Amino acid sequence: MRALVAAATLTLTARLVIFLGYGARDPDYVFFFDFARLAWSEGQRAYRDFGVSYPPMALPFIYLPYAFARELERYA
Repeated sequence: MRALVAAATLTLTARLVIFLGYGARDPDYVFFFDFARLAWSEGQRAYRDFGVSYPPMALPFIYLPYAFARELERYA
């Protein structure tokens, strides 16, 4: 019975931390939009001019939507 209560408490605590801690941050597409804007509009290069925590093969999927939507509202 103690193990069940401990597991339930741990689960509830983890869910609250995730909900409260991660719910307040910007969605990932905001970061993707900033990467694409830096590369496309300002002529900077990923990995050379600014740090990117994604592998190189992910960059086309980040840059491509920016070619069709230059505003954050349309990019999302």
